[in-house]
Amino acid sequence: MTRMVFSHIFEPSIRVGEQFVKAYLDTTYDALGILLCVRIIAQLAGELQRRLVPVLDSYVNSMNMLLWPRFQAVLDSHIESAKRLSSSYRGKSKLDTQPPAIVRRYAELAASLLRLNIGHNTHVVALSLARLRTEVQSYLSHVAENSSDKHASLVFLINSYDLLLTVLYENGFGEREEEVASWKQELSTTVLEYAESELENHFGYLKQFVVDAEQQSDIGQISADGLNRVAGIFNGEWRAQIAAINSSIIQSFSNFRTGTEILHAVLGQLIIYYTRFHSLYDKRFARRSGSSAGSNGPGGVCQPVGVQNVMVEIKKYRQNF
Repeated sequence: MTRMVFSHIFEPSIRVGEQFVKAYLDTTYDALGILLCVRIIAQLAGELQRRLVPVLDSYVNSMNMLLWPRFQAVLDSHIESAKRLSSSYRGKSKLDTQPPAIVRRYAELAASLLRLNIGHNTHVVALSLARLRTEVQSYLSHVAENSSDKHASLVFLINSYDLLLTVLYENGFGEREEEVASWKQELSTTVLEYAESELENHFGYLKQFVVDAEQQSDIGQISADGLNRVAGIFNGEWRAQIAAINSSIIQSFSNFRTGTEILHAVLGQLIIYYTRFHSLYDKRFARRSGSSAGSNGPGGVCQPVGVQNVMVEIKKYRQNF
């Protein structure tokens, strides 16, 4: 009886509300607004249940039946838009290494969706966001691959990933969040690739020699002349090349934290390769290097700079970025 009386009085108002929401949903592409409505309805349903008022259950269900499909459709449209953006992209003569507009838009949308999903962990939201993330990643990779400038491509990707992570961090999300962990992995992989590329540009002779020498089965097969040649080149230019690496990173990355991490990654790789070179040198000539940089040891062998000297020089750049 009570339900009948309630329906008789409020049915016209409920019908008007449903018609208004339906008309709004037919024209909106505001995914955040729709999800916010979903959360409000869920909170309302919880309050009605707490107060033992079941007469609005049908209204709550009808609202969910309207809101969720439209939310999914709007996110699907965002995903399709990202796909079209990737397929329609044409390479430029010079790649702009700054993040494109889609990066910030996606980051802010993702952060808002994640915040509205806290405490709910709705599978639909997580799955749609993962699909959208895949398309944005595909677009960024497509732009980078269409550039003939490898250095610019890596800088572009690092700057884009860094902006994404910055927005997510600012909204309070840590690496336990799948969204953050995924982009963090992309950033780490790209930074390592950039470090190898930068090392190749400035110390390629050292890197290549170490890789080739370590493939020899017998230490005696390593060319003594090659060791002397690499040591001589390194002795003459290592300080200038480290300064050049620092300058290149300063010009490429405006984010102090990211630039510092990248500089440490590059110089860390340099120490690794140079330590390996020093080990090969010591084993080949069966003696420790003890003379100063640029001097000639016994038998006219060019003594390489000590690893410790290089590390001391590198420490000067830790706070200079």
